Amino acid sequence: MSKGLLEKTLSEAERAWADLLGVFNSDVARAEAAWLRSRQLLALSPQPPSQAGRAILEGTYDDETDLENQILKALLERGCLAYHSAAESKSRNRRALAGRAPVGWPDITCLAPGGRIVFLEVKTRVGVTSEAQRNMHGRLERLGHKVRVVRSVVDALKVLEATV
Repeated sequence: MSKGLLEKTLSEAERAWADLLGVFNSDVARAEAAWLRSRQLLALSPQPPSQAGRAILEGTYDDETDLENQILKALLERGCLAYHSAAESKSRNRRALAGRAPVGWPDITCLAPGGRIVFLEVKTRVGVTSEAQRNMHGRLERLGHKVRVVRSVVDALKVLEATV
């Protein structure tokens, strides 16, 4: 690869990274396009992305709340009715609140076009499901519902596409 072409490729990759960083709180479709463009450009780049950069590209955030919000936005933009399920906690104060989902209920309940229902448990790259969550997910699956653990917006959209 010539020096001029390498400089142009790196410049394009830097612009793609800047696009990615600027869109987390904006249009998810634009973020996906920037993600794909970055992946294509990085394939030409001689240096691998940093650990933080890789987490950004792969959508594996350290903040579960931010990830849940990004997934909800992406699902709503695709015509779904989706909401975050505020499950009961083990504390007495929260358990007394009316309208809470049972302990272990998945984070996101998604009513997708075509009568599909999908339950998404959102975890960060290092997050694990609790015993209560695994028990509840098993109960829901025995009733015929899909429950999936997702770690990125892309994961969530793949689950949505797979439930046709």
